Amino acid sequence: MSEKNNKDKVLIVGEPRVGTMIDWARLQELSKERILCAAIWFKDGKKYDMQPVNIDSGYITTGYRHGECYTHVLIFEADVEKLKKTSGFLTSKNRFVDREEGFKIAKDVNQLIDSNAGPILISEDLY
Repeated sequence: MSEKNNKDKVLIVGEPRVGTMIDWARLQELSKERILCAAIWFKDGKKYDMQPVNIDSGYITTGYRHGECYTHVLIFEADVEKLKKTSGFLTSKNRFVDREEGFKIAKDVNQLIDSNAGPILISEDLY
């Protein structure tokens, strides 16, 4: 929680840094949606708890790279290739996004390590 102190600075009045002054523009930048990690949406038609806010059915697995996501699912699913799926990313707003939207988000907040990346995002573009 914060209160606007003047037009350029914000005084943080809630946790974690009570009393800290932060530049208003920097606060706005920090609040933008960012890409957190690789993710795959496995669409089995079932409902699961603790899924991203925009996922009504199926489940999301996450990992450093998309290959890790598959490895996690292989523990529980014998034939991953038969499952309907979409590769993408998990965001800081707890949303699953596909590779196209992921690229737009990462570009908007300067997360890309290669300026020639795109038009879809791969995890190697981030880290």
